[in-house]
Amino acid sequence: METIFDPSLPYAWQTSEVPGTLALSTLMSINLRLTAFDPKRTHSKSFRYTQWMIFEPTRHIPVERSPWNPLSAAAYIEETFERTERAVAIASPDQTRLPLYDGIAGVGWAQHRLHKMGFGDMTVDYLPLVEQAREKQAKNLRDHDAVSKALLVGELGFRLTEHNLAPDDHLLVSLVRVIEANEYNPACELLSGSPGSILVACSLIDDVPSLQSFIRRAVDQLEAQLCFSTLGDYRVWMTRAPSGRFYDLLGMAHGFAGNSLSIIRAFPYLSDAAVSNWAETITRTFKRTASREGNLANWPVGIDGKFLVQQCHGAPGIICCVGELMNRGDDEFDRLILDAGELIWQAGALEKGSNFCHGTAGNGYAFLKLFRATEDQLWLDRARAFAVTAISQSKEARKKEGSGQPSLWTGDLGLCFYLESCIEQTAAIPTLDYF
Repeated sequence: METIFDPSLPYAWQTSEVPGTLALSTLMSINLRLTAFDPKRTHSKSFRYTQWMIFEPTRHIPVERSPWNPLSAAAYIEETFERTERAVAIASPDQTRLPLYDGIAGVGWAQHRLHKMGFGDMTVDYLPLVEQAREKQAKNLRDHDAVSKALLVGELGFRLTEHNLAPDDHLLVSLVRVIEANEYNPACELLSGSPGSILVACSLIDDVPSLQSFIRRAVDQLEAQLCFSTLGDYRVWMTRAPSGRFYDLLGMAHGFAGNSLSIIRAFPYLSDAAVSNWAETITRTFKRTASREGNLANWPVGIDGKFLVQQCHGAPGIICCVGELMNRGDDEFDRLILDAGELIWQAGALEKGSNFCHGTAGNGYAFLKLFRATEDQLWLDRARAFAVTAISQSKEARKKEGSGQPSLWTGDLGLCFYLESCIEQTAAIPTLDYF
């Protein structure tokens, strides 16, 4: 069946009794026909999904049909900025979340950055709020030393925001101290381990050139923590959870992809041989652990786990973390990353909501990364279709739930940065690619 592309209707789902089986399983199945409308590759595809499918349709919703409007996107950012200022001004400190990930540190970071971008005037003094939150979080994490220094949930995120809000030498010294104290971390993941410290250190090289030495030492520590997989000829990191258990996870937040991102950022400070070895190690692991069906690809949460399509776990976060390794002469890897992008589009927007960590905005960033890597307008169009959908999701959530608590990674502020990227045709992700 051939289909004419309609930009207002990116895709449609239809139930069907079409024979076929995914390579991963022959267990109980549901039948789904997924017809994709594509401006350059119009076609229809039919799949039969088993309970071990490479994405779960029930976690996704159709893409919004309304056209992309940059003025509407900018108006949403400005409105969200103002709503956040009002919400923070009346919030009770005892009911406020704390860290960069989903708390006042992230709100202060985001509002300061959006203000610098020209989206509003700050009326709240965030610095004392962030300082108080840092002290509270230190008490909360006093029995979790590995997590206590982390970027997204620990002290580093607070120190980073404080330095951004009121840059001075004293705050910079405090920031560097926390970075250097996190050279080795048994958590071995982006959310709560040393990779976040490497990312921030890379961003500070111009101001603190001595951090190059820290970066190389921290990368050496990550290399020492690599393990050979028992399932194939590739390497994995065993991520230590707060419970003490270890997991071989693959995604951005808690696994191989997030660690890989920090190492890729460190490439300018490593030897050519080290860069080559790391690139081969990273791409090999993702080639060996991918699950494919036709022109779709995804990765399980862990080596033997379920499949999600989110920034934190699955194809979107993996593309955002290691997509920069495309165009280095590895055609197999390049094809895999493009097929992972196709999977995100075929799956649709996330039913969970509009946010960055596990919502439609986070998934859309993968399209922006692919647009920058390929210069193919198709990926920008898809990113903007997700943006329109995310705005609708956010507004609908506000009707049902009220304003909620502002958050960078789990709320509307993350969506603001995604919309700004869609307007400016950029792909840098806040607190991962810039700080």
